[in-house]
Amino acid sequence: MIAIEQYDIVRFKGVDYQVEAIGPEKVVLRSLRDGRTTTTTLEGLLSSVAAASHDSLFFAERLLETLPHDEAEEVRNWYRHLTELATGVDPYAAEGAPHKDQYRLDLPLYERIESKCEEMAAGDQSLYSQP
Repeated sequence: MIAIEQYDIVRFKGVDYQVEAIGPEKVVLRSLRDGRTTTTTLEGLLSSVAAASHDSLFFAERLLETLPHDEAEEVRNWYRHLTELATGVDPYAAEGAPHKDQYRLDLPLYERIESKCEEMAAGDQSLYSQP
């Protein structure tokens, strides 16, 4: 089942939009490319989104393209770390790549966080920013 809410990012007729407003039958979309709005039926949007068979990482990447390169890389890096903590899987790992034992979901979250802190410290990163 597909659920669409206000502020979601959707691809409709080959263009990426943010959902501005949802009514009982109509949906207002704002283009991420040029800011123009378009109105469609809820049924038409839902069938288009269902047919697109998109994944959320694709849409996140489309949004990151709007940021300066360094900022987008920082967001990707944090996304990778947080997703790995929450799911046990690096979202950017190659298909079939082995999972890291220290992020197994059968481990308590605090242990996975400790492992992530160690990994980041070894890579010259920190969970805490210095002023």
